Amino acid sequence: MKEQNKKPEYDVITLLKIGKKEYLESFQKEGLMYMNTSKYFRDSEKALQSCQKDKYEGYSELFQPDKVTLEINGKEIKDVSGPIRISHGFDDNRNIFCLYAILYDRKKKEMLNVDPRNCEFGDHFLLIKDVDKFLKKVVIACKDKKLKYGFVEYVDINKFHGSYGPFKKPKEYSYQNEFRILIENNDNGKPLRLKIGDISDISSIFKVSELKSIKLQIKDK
Repeated sequence: MKEQNKKPEYDVITLLKIGKKEYLESFQKEGLMYMNTSKYFRDSEKALQSCQKDKYEGYSELFQPDKVTLEINGKEIKDVSGPIRISHGFDDNRNIFCLYAILYDRKKKEMLNVDPRNCEFGDHFLLIKDVDKFLKKVVIACKDKKLKYGFVEYVDINKFHGSYGPFKKPKEYSYQNEFRILIENNDNGKPLRLKIGDISDISSIFKVSELKSIKLQIKDK
């Protein structure tokens, strides 16, 4: 198990899963985490329709054309469009579960508001009330798997140059404030149905219209 991309300037208040109510109820009562593949999020038309499509998903490296040279028979090829995307073959053999992170800005001393565009992911959301307990259940369920989890870092695709990987996304997706759970090396390339057990005691389900009403109030001592 490996944690990725911490956010030192923020504290995690809670995590949310936005989706259809029937799927969230399975997540809550059975601990069923349906984990699609990198390839799905990159290529699927269904992902496009559900605002999940990311054409850079599953790539290991991105190179800017002005920082590399492409040659054929010793002759440099000019005007190559970019960024140049590199995959190492195993990059599609990952299963991904996406959550939204509610964060507290330490400098501003306030909670970051939920961008309303996230309401497009479903009609309800599940709020996790004990993040540590939830992650412990995930770790236990993945004891025989190569697990990674952490925040997604959002980058400028037209400037980023170097190692990319599954914990980076284009900055236009930054409103998703994603906390990602990932399992490596799924050789069959199919979705994974991971069960972590009942989480009813540490979660609640709400209508997605209530997202905008989430507030953090500090009580007077």
